Amino acid sequence: MQPIDEMHYFFNKTLPDTITDNLLDLTDFMSNYMWWVFLLLMLLFIYITYILSKKYSKLERTSYDLNTFMYDYATIDNIDVATTKLMDFRKWLRCDYIALYQLQGETYILISSNIDLDAKGSAAGASLHLSRQSLKTYTTLGNYNVTSYITQDQQLLFRSYSTQRLRLQSHQGIIEIILAHYSCLREDDENHTELQIAKTAKVLYDTINGTRFGDDGYMRYLLSMVKKVVHADRVTLLSNSDDIKVDLGSCDHDRPKTFFLRNTDNKVDVYTQTPLEAEALKTLGSFLDLTGIFISTLNEESAMAKNYIRFLEQANALLENEDPYRYLHSKKVRLVSMEIGKVLFLSIDELDAIDHASKLHDIGSIGDINDLLQESYDESDSYRLHPIIGSILLEPVANLYPIASIIKYHHERVDGKGYPYGIKGNEIPRLAQILALSEYFIELISDRSFKAAIEFKEAVRMTREGSGKMFDKIIVDAFLSIHEEIETRLTRLDKTKQ
Repeated sequence: MQPIDEMHYFFNKTLPDTITDNLLDLTDFMSNYMWWVFLLLMLLFIYITYILSKKYSKLERTSYDLNTFMYDYATIDNIDVATTKLMDFRKWLRCDYIALYQLQGETYILISSNIDLDAKGSAAGASLHLSRQSLKTYTTLGNYNVTSYITQDQQLLFRSYSTQRLRLQSHQGIIEIILAHYSCLREDDENHTELQIAKTAKVLYDTINGTRFGDDGYMRYLLSMVKKVVHADRVTLLSNSDDIKVDLGSCDHDRPKTFFLRNTDNKVDVYTQTPLEAEALKTLGSFLDLTGIFISTLNEESAMAKNYIRFLEQANALLENEDPYRYLHSKKVRLVSMEIGKVLFLSIDELDAIDHASKLHDIGSIGDINDLLQESYDESDSYRLHPIIGSILLEPVANLYPIASIIKYHHERVDGKGYPYGIKGNEIPRLAQILALSEYFIELISDRSFKAAIEFKEAVRMTREGSGKMFDKIIVDAFLSIHEEIETRLTRLDKTKQ
């Protein structure tokens, strides 16, 4: 058979027969096993439907949870509530811990976290401060992946700690909205505190200084301090014509020591049972000279502020030098406050405010309350008045020395059990919280007429226990990180009085 005939036979006979036979075999197979094919197809369809429905349900639930969170978060107008709610955001991100930092200079400072910084052996932790340079290298901690997100304005750093790798950039829009609202609440809270101080300053001054202390309350305060420091029986303020303006106490003789207030038409008579020693005369004369300078420069703002601060700091030093139980108290409080401030990377202005506030935090308790009051007052509550008195004394220079709020609130507690107002949490200015911890610690390790000093380690333990109750957790952690250095410096300071 010729090749052409063979090809013709293949295409006309062999190939059609082969196709027909294969189709017949397939038809026979389908007729015998069709129910197995149908069953497999049904199982495949059910499996695909289950996977898709589960994925859709998960997406729908996640969307619903986020919508609920965002709605609730948007209605919050309190920074404390916002901080608590922010910690819940980790549930949506599916991470274990989160931490929020605020930029100060070149360093991010921790402002809130749900991480227990005190827990020993904890699998997670958050640094009190992070340099901007270290963020790229610091990506793991134990079994946790650490992911960082910096807001577009560079002011806030958001960090997540998760056993899985998270991509926070994929949630950029949501995180920016949440943190923008948080920043606004935080700023409003700080502005509200200062605004309230400004609005109530005159009311407080009129109420406490005017009504309770009388119209001459300021001069009564000065003379009360003089009377207490030199242990005088009587102190009077007179004009040059010998008209008595203020008269505190009584004395059985009329042989006072007279001091003239420089640059004024006033003089002060001090009555004591025994003549004042030369050193006391010199110190008191210097102080009253400074008082006269202050009074004469009230209309020169810059000179007034400078002299006023000097005057109050000298007044406080006078009292502490006379009291063996208060000696170096303000210097020690200042030392602790400044060290904490440095750990938290406070700005130069904030450190300056802490410096002056530490020296003057008890300025409101210098005078004798019985000499100041013009009406009956519960003696048990008199001590609780001194933060308010101190803040009022600093109001005249509040624009140049913004420390009145620090002094006013330095006995408040974050749990709301402090005084004089019982405010709590972020309602208390951060610098006032630093001062509160510092004074508390110094009081623990200092001898008093009614108690002996506590050992340094025990005082550290008690301060640690106050974390989250008496004091802000972050401030306590800052103190604990440098308490050994503080102990060394306090020991060195104590040696100066020996």
